[in-house]
This record gives sequence, structure tokens and C-alpha cells, in this order.
Amino acid sequence: MHMMFFGIMGALAIYNLLLYVAVRDGAYLWYVLYLLAFVLSQASLRGFGFQYLWPGAPWFNGVSLTLFLSLSLAAVGFFTHQFLNAPRHSRLWSIIFRAIGWSGVGLALLSLIVPYHIAVALMLVVVTSGAVLGLVGGCYLWWRGEVLARFYVIAWGIFLFANIAYTLSKAGLIPTNTLVDHGTQIGAVIQMLLLSFALAWRINQEREQRQEAQAKALRVQQDANLKLEARVEERTEELRHAYDQLKQLSELDGLTQLKNRPYFDQALEREWRRNCRETQAMSLLMLDIDHFKAVNDNYGHICGDEALRQIAGICQDGVGRVADTVARYGGEEFVILLPMTDLEGAGLLAERVRNAAASLAFEWEGTTIPITLSIGVASCTPDYQRDYEWLIRTADKALYRAKACGRNRTLMAHENDSGEINLTPAGNNQPSRG
Repeated sequence: MHMMFFGIMGALAIYNLLLYVAVRDGAYLWYVLYLLAFVLSQASLRGFGFQYLWPGAPWFNGVSLTLFLSLSLAAVGFFTHQFLNAPRHSRLWSIIFRAIGWSGVGLALLSLIVPYHIAVALMLVVVTSGAVLGLVGGCYLWWRGEVLARFYVIAWGIFLFANIAYTLSKAGLIPTNTLVDHGTQIGAVIQMLLLSFALAWRINQEREQRQEAQAKALRVQQDANLKLEARVEERTEELRHAYDQLKQLSELDGLTQLKNRPYFDQALEREWRRNCRETQAMSLLMLDIDHFKAVNDNYGHICGDEALRQIAGICQDGVGRVADTVARYGGEEFVILLPMTDLEGAGLLAERVRNAAASLAFEWEGTTIPITLSIGVASCTPDYQRDYEWLIRTADKALYRAKACGRNRTLMAHENDSGEINLTPAGNNQPSRG
């Protein structure tokens, strides 16, 4: 029976010591120290210590029982404090469990210097008090929801019950037998097995908590990534919107709010390529405000700016299709690009714009200022044998010819079969626009 007890306890000590080396959890180390101290106290109590372990040290044999029981109490106090996570549940019981541990350390030191009978008396009081407090504290933490406390209370209760039965049998209050005589050892084995099982349970519990924490952290990270992606997408959309606005602003003339020269150049090149593929005629109007320098000189540049805005509005109102492009070409010059429009249709539109400008009652500081336009019109069916600048050169030539012929008129550039350009005034025919 004794050898079975020592064998089981030794196996538990080695197993949990290896676990401590693997996981570095202090609870395992205190458990092993408690187990070894209790085993040595039983070896001292049963005489095996003096017989096998310290036969040449009778003085040590005299203090070994109180020393090892005191050390087992110290290990129990620190083990309970860490095993039951006392600081997390109760500050008071955290202090009490540590006090039990330090009282065991103090009692172990006293057992080396005070007489044996005093050391035994102190040991009985301190160990009994510590055991009862440990059981009460375990019950309280069980009530507070600590899962491991139930294993602790059951294990500690069985051990105390076995020790009480052993003590009562030695006092003659209950009959003695083999079971009662070895009750302390049996209770200790059951206690150590339950505590060892509880430590294994603790490993699984901590692993599950870590996995749950990792899963929670992963969910938090995923949520954060989704929020970040949404924020990035929102910010990207804001930047895209800002870019579109900036692009639109970069395409506008600041004074007239028509398209500017760079935009017109790109639009002309793009429409030229498209009409080359579709073999559709396209036309260009170049407009110039007559005697605009005199307006600036006589009435000021602010008046001239307002005149430009008025003409810009007339040009914009004159077109009726989304594909048509109205732009300020430079200074007092404007252009109107008309895709899929022949020369006659372009001439009709030019006359409508010119007449609207001539009918404009433009007043500045009480004075009515006449505004007229000279317009040059060019048209062709684009092909790959010439570039789009041909249209600009031809319309510009017609414009300056109109100004030279007396202004306030529209001249249209006709290309004959030999490639020569003839300029004629816009007629009153009703042409078709594609």
C-alpha cells in the first residue's frame, strides 16, 4: 500500500513537472512542490524517510515532519492563488491565499529553530486553519463562477475528510482499520489525481479561450478591414468625384464657362477620327466679335468681358445636340464643332447665331452697344489623307475673308473637285443636318 502510494505520487510529480517545462505555467510548479512536500511528510511520518532517505541525520528527522508539512501548506497557498485565478475574482481571497502560502514558509523556518512540541502545536493550528480557509475560499470562488474551483473543492474536501477520519481513529473516537489507517494516503492520491485532471482541464480551457480570443481578434480584424475597405472606397469615390470636377473645371474657360481651347482640340481630333470611320461630313464654325478692341478701349475690359459672356450664351443656345461642341478659341474668337453636319446645315446655324448677336440689345451703363459677328464656315468628309487642322485653316480663312469684306457676315468655304477653296455667303436654303 505504501509503495503504491509513493509510486502514484512520484508518477504524478514527474508528469506535471514535464507539463510545467512544456507550458511554463506556475500552477504546475506549485502543484509539483506541494505533491513532493506532502510525500516527504508522509515518508517522515511513516518512518521511510529516516530509513531510506536521511538515515544519517537524526536531527533532521526530528524536524522533517513539521518542515515538510509547513512547506506543503506554503505550496498549497500559492498553488490555490494561481490555480483558481483568485486576483480576477476576489482581491480579499487573493490576499488570504498568499497569506496561507507565506504562513507556511514562516512556519517551515520556525520548525528549524523552535522545540519540537511547539513546532507541532503551531503546525496543527496553522495547517488546520489554512486547510479550512482553502476549502472555504474554493467554495466562494466556485460560487463566483470559477469552473476549476469545483474540482478544487471536491479534491480538497475528500482529502480533509480522509484526514479527519484518520485523526478520529487515532483519538479512539472511531474504530480503526486498513482503510482508515491509510485514509490520509488514499485521500491524498484522490486529491492529487483530481487536481492533476483539473490542471489538464485548465490547459484545454486556456486553449479554447485563446482560440476564441484569436477568432474574436480575427473577426475584429475582418470588421476593421471591411470598414477600412468601405472607407477607402468612399474616399476613392470622393477623390474620383473631385477629379471629375477638377477635370470639368480644367476643360472650361473661366470667363465664359464654355469649353476651352485644349478641350476643343481633343474633341476635334476625336470627332475627325470617328467621322473618318463612318464617312460622315462634319463642319466647323469660327466666330469673331467685330470691333471688339474698340469695345474694350471705349467701355473698359469689364464691359468687354460681359460682351464675351453674352455672345457665349448665344452660341451655346444656338446648338441643339449633345455632340456639338461650343468653345472659346481665344480672345474674342469662338468655335462651334458640328459632327455629322454638312456645309449647308452649318451655314444655317451660323446665320442663326449671327442674327441673334445682331439682335442683342447689349447695354452698358445706360449705353446700347451694337455687337455683330463675322463667321467663317468650313465642312468636309474626313479621310486619312489629310489631318483635322485642315478644317481649322479653312474656317479661319473664311472668317478673315468675312471680316475683310465688311464684317457682320457669314462666308462658307466650298471645296471644288480640284481641291480649290471657294468662299460664298451663306444662303437661305433649308439644308439638312445629320
